[in-house]
Parts: sequence; C-alpha cells; structure tokens
Amino acid sequence: MRRRISIFLLTLLWCFSFISCNTTDNDFSETNSDDEIIVEASIYKPEAITPTKTVVSRAAKLTNSNLTTFGMYGFYNTVIKVNNTSYTKNGTLWKSSRPTTWSAGAMDFYAISPSFNISTSPLTQSMTYPSLSISYTIPTNTAEQFDILYSSILNLKKTDNSSKIIFSFKPGMHYFGFTAQNTIGTDYQVFAKKIIIHNMIQNGTFQFGSTANTGNWTAASGGNATFGNDVMEFANPIEITSTRVNLTGNEYFIVMPQTISKWNTTDSTPIPISTADENKNWYIEIVGQIIKNNSDGTKTYLLGNKDDSDPNNPQYQSVYFPQVAKACKIGIGTTWNIVFNGGYNQNGETYLDHLDNGGDVIVKVAEWFPSSIDVEEWTPYSENIEF
Repeated sequence: MRRRISIFLLTLLWCFSFISCNTTDNDFSETNSDDEIIVEASIYKPEAITPTKTVVSRAAKLTNSNLTTFGMYGFYNTVIKVNNTSYTKNGTLWKSSRPTTWSAGAMDFYAISPSFNISTSPLTQSMTYPSLSISYTIPTNTAEQFDILYSSILNLKKTDNSSKIIFSFKPGMHYFGFTAQNTIGTDYQVFAKKIIIHNMIQNGTFQFGSTANTGNWTAASGGNATFGNDVMEFANPIEITSTRVNLTGNEYFIVMPQTISKWNTTDSTPIPISTADENKNWYIEIVGQIIKNNSDGTKTYLLGNKDDSDPNNPQYQSVYFPQVAKACKIGIGTTWNIVFNGGYNQNGETYLDHLDNGGDVIVKVAEWFPSSIDVEEWTPYSENIEF
C-alpha cells in the first residue's frame, strides 16, 4: 500500500513538472535574473531649454514625478519578444507587469505613456512590423484628456548599457492654453464661464519613426475624420480685467496634431456660424457675460443676464471669434491671449456693434484682424487675439 502511494505521488509530481514547463511563456522560458531587462525612464528635455522651463502636458507641467506608468513593446528581428508589458513607478524603480528578457542580439523598443491600453478613450494598436502604430480618438471634455508620451530605442543589445533601457519620453500631442484681457473699458466687466474650441479633428494615427525617439501623427481625413468641439468649463466664472488673466491655469486643451482652417467672417462680409460648421472651420466660443456699469449704479447686461430666470436670456451666453489657420504640431504648445473688444455673433457680425440695446449703450469696436504666428517647440508660445 505504501509503495502504491509513493508511485502515485511520484507520477503526480512528474505531471505537474511537465505541465509547468509547457505553460511557461516562450519569451521568458529558460532564463535567469541576469537576462531580465532593467528599465529607467524620464521626460525628454532638450539642452536648449533652461531648467526653469518644463515640457507642458495635460493637467500640469510635466516633471519626472508626473511620469508614473507606460507600456512597452520589444522586437528582435521584427518579431515581438516583449508584448505590451506595462511598467509602474515604485519609488525610484520601475516595476513590470511580467518578466521582460533580452534576446540574443540587438532589439528595438517602443513605449507609450500612460500605456498602450488607454481605457478612457478609443485606442487601437498595430504594434507589428512595419506598421508600429496606434490609432486614438481624443475626448472632447478636457477633464478626460491627457497627453500621450512616446519614446523608442533602436538596435540596443544587452551589453550596450548594463542590461538597461533608458527611455526619454516626449509629449505626443499639441496643446492650447488661454489667457485674456478686457480692453472694452473700465466701466465694463467681462466674465468667462466656458471655452469651446470648435471643429477640431479628434482622431488620428501615431506612427513610430525609423530613428530612435521619433514619431508623428496623421490626423484622420475625409469620411474617417471625427470632428468635435473641445470644452473646458470653469468651476467658477473668471473675471477678465485689463491685466492679462490666465483662464486655463496649468491645464490645457490637448488636440490632435493637424492643420486647421479659419472661419473667415468679417464685419463687411459676415459668414454665419452655421456655414463655419458646415465647412469644418475652426473658431473659439466663449460662454460668459459682458456687463456695462452705468453712472447711476445700475448694470446693463450686454452678454448674458443676471440669472437664469428668463429662458430666452440665460445668465451666460456665447460670443465667438475666428483665428488664423495654423498647423498644430506634435510636442508644441500655443497660449492664446484673448483681447475682449467685441467678438462676433452667430451671424458672423461684430457682436457689440450689432447689439440692440434700445440706444442706451453704444460701443464701437475695431474689427479683429488675424496675424501669422510662429511657435517654439517644447515651450509655450503666446499670441494676442483681439476679441
């Protein structure tokens, strides 16, 4: 009886050993700790940038402390050897979701932060040769937006850097920030409650480049393009004074790199908003109030009303302005300064010039003229826009 039990136990042990050996991931079988890849990561900072400047991304200016997670692919002779392993920051070290090991020769590595598995928005990937790409749709609500960071290291062998991969992540989107000034006059108050950027392409494909740490987006076009209106709503209305006010703070609109086309309305040749939407022309909408403080202590609301008691005249209303067409490039940010001196209505006419106030309030404003702009890579760039 004892002999039968011993034979049974030996047989069972042999079976477990056989199953264990055959269910091990082929990428990681027959390896030891010396074969494991060690990963380090940081935010890319060109030498031209002074220490006081930092790369800007969603929610805050990026520092190494903001980089907390990313996903990685590794290829050996165009064959996947590291299949979307995720890394999370653990103190000063990076912890992988599973073992990642070196192949016999040089490997190529591709990484994206927060990861290749972005759950908050549609994302598909084709991380095989030669595509090496992801397709992504940006949420229109800025509270749900985040920058996609990317990095790649090519032709790296285990012996090149003491088994280490050192990623240097770059911002992968374009961003818009907004400041504003009130130049109508000292007896006018201006409040902003919401900013909406209209007719942006929300989807596109990112393709890793053939050289290390390069890549670019191709915005969707034609029937494949998804157009959206990006919205940032403030918790409380922001009063805009004659001194420049930062509307977006340390938060930004994250937009797909693309070329945008301008809404070409003018006071002499008005083009209505409906036409701009049909043509997918880019323009900015401010939802807020413009209030005239009269000499007798009363207030006249030129935009919006004191409350929502009248359904036909809500507390906050919209005024619009066009902007010069420009290319939204990868890894570049633009901060627009909105100068409140009029704006346009839904008919494409200058708002205050065409406002019916029974002759009580007359405001004459100059027509807004766009100007060309240049942007500097990796740093915010400011440009005045009269509004």
